[in-house]
Amino acid sequence: IAITNVDSWLGYCIAIHLAKKLEEKCPKVQIVALACKDTHANLDKLKKFKNIHIRKVDYNDEKSLEKAISGVSCSILIAEMTEHRVKHAKSFLCAMKKEKVKGCLFVSVAGAGNVDHNLKEIITFHEIEQMVEEHCSCYLILRKSILNQCFFLWSPIVQEKGEFHMSCTPECHMAPLDACDLCCAIESVVVEHCHDHDKAAENEDSTDDDHSTFGGVHKNKKYTLTGPHKITAQGLVQAMSEETG
Repeated sequence: IAITNVDSWLGYCIAIHLAKKLEEKCPKVQIVALACKDTHANLDKLKKFKNIHIRKVDYNDEKSLEKAISGVSCSILIAEMTEHRVKHAKSFLCAMKKEKVKGCLFVSVAGAGNVDHNLKEIITFHEIEQMVEEHCSCYLILRKSILNQCFFLWSPIVQEKGEFHMSCTPECHMAPLDACDLCCAIESVVVEHCHDHDKAAENEDSTDDDHSTFGGVHKNKKYTLTGPHKITAQGLVQAMSEETG
């Protein structure tokens, strides 16, 4: 299994969660962790796991991508947090196609299904979703809501400047998702795929398509993952104000 962008916070969280769980549930499965920067501090923690193999990649060098994912059965695509994320995603998906990696789980964002959206960042995720559908015969797209942990990143700005900048109106509703729940959802899909892959390998009548099926009953589906509580930006700011005085 290949995981992209493990030198980002989200990529690292997903990779380390899967490493722990796959050691318990699918000990034979190996994780290929792809990173643009192999000197990131979090990578030292990933290197401690025997089922993780970190490979540095250059999205402008398709051959390096093909070599990195050679022998992989499926991938978890986490978009790079740069202005070139669409271009990088396309390079990775093209490498997948050449290496006949048919299964892909793409971590997208809520709202990416709205083609009329005017936020550039969300539009880029919409474009990547379209490419995933085009390049992969077996895909699953998980659109995550804003993560609870993001509020911790913004807290210093709120404390220092008394400002809370958001790309939505005060009345906009949201249901923040915990990153742990996102990791668990991905874990469930990956573990199911690994078990199905093992069963297909034991079946002499199985075909290549049986080995590459990804997503199970969720194959070629799109889901939006949210938290249990709906809030507004205005309500969030009010709650933070009351807590901080």
